[in-house]
Amino acid sequence: MEDFEKMIKIIKKRLASAAAWIILFLIIAAVIAILSVAGGTIMTFFGFHADSFGSIILFFLLAGIIGFLGEIFAKAFPSVLYKRSLLTFGGAGIVFVTLDTIFSILSFLAADALMDSVTASDLALAVLSFLLSVLSLKDFSRELSASEE
Repeated sequence: MEDFEKMIKIIKKRLASAAAWIILFLIIAAVIAILSVAGGTIMTFFGFHADSFGSIILFFLLAGIIGFLGEIFAKAFPSVLYKRSLLTFGGAGIVFVTLDTIFSILSFLAADALMDSVTASDLALAVLSFLLSVLSLKDFSRELSASEE
């Protein structure tokens, strides 16, 4: 009887863990969907077209995966230059926005080339890349300030 109760406890723990992972996955998927729709809406004004809602999500997910290493470089390079006193705080921000915009454009262009169900003009990709870079500048500045302390 004790073995049965232990087994029930183990099963309950595993089910609770599985439920937590499923909820986490759903939250992440919802955030990606919301960001994709917002980005797609902005880009529609500049010539973005997608065949379906799923294509928009896949486009932004693919661009995020492709641009992951570029984003790491865009954050690390100005941080290192700032820590070595080769750039001011504002200069590091300018270099970050420039590099992040360039790498975002390249990742969006690669995702656009790989997907037939999505077409985006270069202007739409450039505008969205710049907006995303400016929005992520606050996080970069916060991380840079925290590394000083």
